Amino acid sequence: MKENLEKIYNIIVAITISTYALIEIILLIFLPKYNILFPGWWTFIIMLPSLGNLLFQRNKASSLYIFLIGLLLLLFSLEIISLNKCFTILLCLGIIFIGIDIIKTTFKIPENKKSIIKYIPFYYTCLGSTEEKVTTKFVGGTTKVLAGYLLLDLREAKIEDNSTLKVSSIFGTTEIYLPDNLEVVTNNTNILGGTENLKQVDKKTNKKKIYVESISIFGSTKLR
Repeated sequence: MKENLEKIYNIIVAITISTYALIEIILLIFLPKYNILFPGWWTFIIMLPSLGNLLFQRNKASSLYIFLIGLLLLLFSLEIISLNKCFTILLCLGIIFIGIDIIKTTFKIPENKKSIIKYIPFYYTCLGSTEEKVTTKFVGGTTKVLAGYLLLDLREAKIEDNSTLKVSSIFGTTEIYLPDNLEVVTNNTNILGGTENLKQVDKKTNKKKIYVESISIFGSTKLR
């Protein structure tokens, strides 16, 4: 039932945005004096999909942050808040979300597993630069960057097949070095940011897989 509601919501959002854009194109061609666009209309392209993820997906923290980014950009476009305040609020919210993630990750560790790095890898950078090199067994993990730079070197790690690495780059850059004998499957969400995957996939060989789920907001994620 929930999946069907999500599909219906996505279809309604896609039809609404597309129809709105189509009407504007028609007006520009035939009635150039009329304009249905308003300042910040494009922020709804950010807010509506993230609102759907907030309602139907499990990862609500990231969806909420993306929705708030769209909302703040709308307020900036309408000249309700300044760009400086917009950036400051986003930065503070990012710090709050990273803090919440650290707390959640810590409480998820079983009592008999005291090493967060060994069992639940969590790498983060806030207003700085961090370099991490893993040479032990790697079964997946999470990286978060807020206004900084993080380099994660997994070239010498013993990566388990079908591991999942979740990457968030907000106002910063995450750079991940992966071994050659690995197939990288990506699922990227970019908002005024980008993801660069330089790993070449050779379909003829059977390689281990690693799944990289990245969110880049005013930042970049690079897989090398």
